[in-house]
Amino acid sequence: AVTGNGGVTLVADNISIGAAVNAGTNAVNLKQKSTSTSINLGAADSAGVLGLLDSELDLVSATSIFIGDLTSGGITISAPIDSPANSAKITALYAGSGKSIAFTGNGSFDAKTGDIAFITDYNAGGAIVGGSATFDVAGATVSLRAGSGGVGTAGNPIVVQSTYFNSISGGNSNQFVSAVGSTTIDAATLSAGTGTIELDGGTFVADSGHITPASTINVSGATLTIGVNGDTVGGLKLTSGSVTGTSGVLTS
Repeated sequence: AVTGNGGVTLVADNISIGAAVNAGTNAVNLKQKSTSTSINLGAADSAGVLGLLDSELDLVSATSIFIGDLTSGGITISAPIDSPANSAKITALYAGSGKSIAFTGNGSFDAKTGDIAFITDYNAGGAIVGGSATFDVAGATVSLRAGSGGVGTAGNPIVVQSTYFNSISGGNSNQFVSAVGSTTIDAATLSAGTGTIELDGGTFVADSGHITPASTINVSGATLTIGVNGDTVGGLKLTSGSVTGTSGVLTS
């Protein structure tokens, strides 16, 4: 076992975890040694790839778990990753500058009651790309940060299952997102610059400036619910689905 009262950092291009890694109320950092080494969650280590299996991540205990950094290669989630109940309060995945985070096949990440963030360099070309699972990412709060590659693609949105949600993409790149059930856009905002955010399923609740005013919203199969304090958007398109609310006003 590895225990660190001030936190634990493991740095290697291949990491095999066979016993408990416990940082207590501090953070665990898991990252590559060599610049641009890819990370695959759901696969074993291989040449040029830092692989982390679900069973390995289950052995990690910390308040926060950080995987990768701004010198990492791309990150792939190739199998279901399922955090133990009451595990890390915050899990964050960092892809390197210009690199993407991609779900493949049935890959997904369920942070249970914890918050989870997928982060690529906002000022570079990275994207966050969905897979084919029922949901791509789940947690109490789901946060997405993408570069000019955007979030999701037409016909294959990023599917979230969360109480709260925020997503920001750089370069005015478009976003395609869907929710399982209902999620509330929080104060960290939903922003595509002057690009378009397409809501493809589920219910998104917006209130009090939580959508960047320059972004256009395309409701395409989802429900957009306007809270009592209203919101402002750059434009609104209703392709299918609905826009609802009681006393709130959506201004465009």
